[in-house]
Amino acid sequence: MDTDLVRNTPYPVHVSGGFLFEDAVETPQNSAKRARSFSDANRHSVSAWALSRTRRVIDLAVAALALTVFLPLMGLVALAVRLSSPGPVFFKQQRMGRNGCVFTLYKFRSMHVAKDHSSPITVTGDNRITGVGKLLRKYKLDELPQFWNVLRGDMSLVGPRPKLPHHEALHMPFRPGITGAATLAFRFEEEMLSQVPREHLDAYYDRFVKPSKAKIDWEYMQSATPKTDIGILCQTAKICFLRGETSYQVELPEFSDTMHEFPLRQTGTESQPSYGTSII
Repeated sequence: MDTDLVRNTPYPVHVSGGFLFEDAVETPQNSAKRARSFSDANRHSVSAWALSRTRRVIDLAVAALALTVFLPLMGLVALAVRLSSPGPVFFKQQRMGRNGCVFTLYKFRSMHVAKDHSSPITVTGDNRITGVGKLLRKYKLDELPQFWNVLRGDMSLVGPRPKLPHHEALHMPFRPGITGAATLAFRFEEEMLSQVPREHLDAYYDRFVKPSKAKIDWEYMQSATPKTDIGILCQTAKICFLRGETSYQVELPEFSDTMHEFPLRQTGTESQPSYGTSII
C-alpha cells in the first residue's frame, strides 16, 4: 500500500518474533530508538546475502543505470503530472527504513493534493487518483524516482515496501525495497480492498493486510539469495505489463466473514469502526 496522503494515527499490535507491535501511539522518534535493539536481535536470522556489501554494490550499479536509461521517460512523466493537475510533480513522504531510521521517499504524484485527513489506503476506483495517476500506478511508473532512494542508500532494489512509520510492522536490519515478495503477493491490493466498506478499511488493513505483508516479507528476507532477488525483479517487470500469476500468492478473508471483528461504536451522531488490539 502506497499513498499520497499523510495521517498520524496509533496502531494496535504486539511483539512476536521479528515483528514489533504496540498498543500505543507510535512516533518516528520512539520507533527509531526501539528499532535499534530489535534490529540487532533479529540480524542473525536474516540471510547473509540480504545484508551483504555485494548486494549493495549491485543496487548502486543498477540504480545508476536505471536513472540514466529512464531519464527521458521520467522527463515525460514529470511533464504529464505537471500539466494534468495542480500540485507538485514529486510526492515526498517520510517512510520507515533500515534500523528504524526515517527517510524521505520520492514518487511521481499520482493523487490530487490532499485537502483532508481521509484514509491513506487506496482502493480500485478511488477518486483521489488523477487520470494520469491511474496510468502511472498501473505500470508502476510513479515508482521510478525511487531509484534515487536506492542510490542514496535509503532503499534496496528488493525488500519490504517502505511504510509510513505508524503502518510499519517490521523493524528491519535491512533496507526496504522498490519491490519485494509482499509487493508481488499483494499486486492486486486495491482490488482486494475494494470489497471492504470505507468506514472499516483501516481496521481491516491493520488486522489482516499488515501482518500478512510483514510475515511474507520477513520470511523472504530470511532466505534471500541472488537468485531469488533476480526472480523477484523479473516477476515485477512482468506484472508491470501483464496481469499474470506470480510465485507469491495471498488470500484475504472476505469482509462478510469478518464482520464480527468490526463492531461499531457510537461517536456523537456517527458510527466509527472499533479497532481491535490483536493480530490474527
